[in-house]
Amino acid sequence: MLEFLKYFKQSGIKISLLITVDAAKGYVSFSVNNDITDNVKYNLNLYQTKFYKGFVWSRGWPNEGNKVKNVNLTGEKTPSGDDIIHSNIDEYTLLYCTQIIVNALKDNFSFYDYTEAEIKSQIKSYASQGF
Repeated sequence: MLEFLKYFKQSGIKISLLITVDAAKGYVSFSVNNDITDNVKYNLNLYQTKFYKGFVWSRGWPNEGNKVKNVNLTGEKTPSGDDIIHSNIDEYTLLYCTQIIVNALKDNFSFYDYTEAEIKSQIKSYASQGF
């Protein structure tokens, strides 16, 4: 999954913000390289660890590296009460991630200073607004 980071690093490309959403250990491959290279300034990793027995048996995992903020959304619910799983985590986190990108364009990476619980609360607030 994160093999492209090695290419960017070797090419001298620096990445200010990398958002990973449920970078999955899935049905086809049960192992994913979750190492974030040091050319990434900040990584926000939103994931859930529950295998969903359906079309896609996938789950995310914590990333490792400098300036990584892992947020485990396992057990969280969508505004309609569904469990957060691989097939809906992107919609659930969309508005929060959009705000993180807007802030990063202003050179503001304040999400890194929040606790996991605070970020979960912010995601829930954004998700309740719908899109």
